[in-house]
Amino acid sequence: MKKLFFILFFVLLYLSTFSQNKARTDTSIFDVNCAKPGQKIPQNCPISYDFDCRGLQIDCRPCLDSLVKLFKEHKGWKVEIASHTDCRSSLSYNDTLSQKRADTLASYFFKKGIPKKQIIAKGYGERKLRNNCKCEDGKGPGMDCTEAEHQINRRTEFVILENTEKCK
Repeated sequence: MKKLFFILFFVLLYLSTFSQNKARTDTSIFDVNCAKPGQKIPQNCPISYDFDCRGLQIDCRPCLDSLVKLFKEHKGWKVEIASHTDCRSSLSYNDTLSQKRADTLASYFFKKGIPKKQIIAKGYGERKLRNNCKCEDGKGPGMDCTEAEHQINRRTEFVILENTEKCK
């Protein structure tokens, strides 16, 4: 039953991501040989977090390792690690938590040999929610959400800030 829940969760997460942000999942839009500032790097699997945790879920490591390889191949990229939370805590708490999550990922990349000048870690807290979940303190007109729906907001995206490489 637990396995079925996780499969359903990732299907819902994928569908939500695809419908709300096509550039993130449609690799025909992102040209790895000519990345443009502002573009999100498509991920073949989500980087997500458990509620109120900054540590990575163990299943994220293969995804991160594929990004390490990509960043090493494109040393002219400057990439923002944009981490987000759901809205089930105070704004300041979520800002702090999302920054810690971004910093955790940055440390992972640095340990894998990615230069510090290539990575910027930025926590956005609950400022860029992907759905209309009602927040814990009643902020906003949102709807009551399931844990899986809140999980959609707890994510990390990788955004190209600069590309000094020539397009091929």
